[in-house]
Amino acid sequence: MKRVKFNIRGVVTIEFTLGFLCLWLLMMAWLEVSYLSYVSSVTDLIITQAVRRAKVTEDSSNNYLATIENVIRSSGSQWGHVIDPANFKITIQYASSINDLESKKNICSSPADPKCGGAAGSAIAIYHVNYELFNTVTKLFNTKPLVLSREMIVIQEYQRDKFPF
Repeated sequence: MKRVKFNIRGVVTIEFTLGFLCLWLLMMAWLEVSYLSYVSSVTDLIITQAVRRAKVTEDSSNNYLATIENVIRSSGSQWGHVIDPANFKITIQYASSINDLESKKNICSSPADPKCGGAAGSAIAIYHVNYELFNTVTKLFNTKPLVLSREMIVIQEYQRDKFPF
């Protein structure tokens, strides 16, 4: 009898170690998903505020992209180290009518010129915003960052008189 008890002494330690490892991995996965959800929500909020401010700004130079970048940069200090304003990639595509909007199939994604079309006389603007998210998985396995992509179609307030009804 004593010999049987002697052989199973380490089983409890092994079971505890494996169980604790599984619990720890589940908690880390839960934290990672929570972090992704939080960053997605904060990114949506920042983008909504930036586009809202840009569409109601009366800008004689029609530089809506600079307005959005200023709003994102100024809100970067508010969110601390969670959101990096440098990871935002923004493009604006303008349309002058609904038919012009329907014909737009490709996203304006030229890094050299983030604006497609002219803002003057274009009542509709399509804002494409990408945020590159570097999380634990991308850092741990040295993979490409996750990209949160959002698109907003808005009527520019100071161009709406040119909107064909």
